Amino acid sequence: MLDSEGVSKYWEDQTKKGDNPCHYHNKWQDLYAFKVRTGAFRKSDFVGATHVVDVGCGIGEYTEEIAKSTTAHIDAFDFPFNIEIAKKERGTHQRISFHPTPVPSEEIRVAIEKADVIFT
Repeated sequence: MLDSEGVSKYWEDQTKKGDNPCHYHNKWQDLYAFKVRTGAFRKSDFVGATHVVDVGCGIGEYTEEIAKSTTAHIDAFDFPFNIEIAKKERGTHQRISFHPTPVPSEEIRVAIEKADVIFT
């Protein structure tokens, strides 16, 4: 069994080979999963929220979709290799801050304590 460093290195190596760790290997399955997961959110779930935390945000696809449902600021956390992709593809979003911080971390703990809504 790999420790957290081993898992991070494994996915980093897979990403370098072109394997996206956040996706299935079938585009239809990936599209279906995206629709199911994002369909679970309603704008009313975020009423009054000012700070959302997304732990394990991957490359930020769901995070970006969540941002459409709220005016809150979103702190999104994942392994550095995923955050690198997220920043390239979604880094200009003004209400999302992507953090290359694997679990566990003090930074995540502090963000969670201040959050109105938490996703994992």
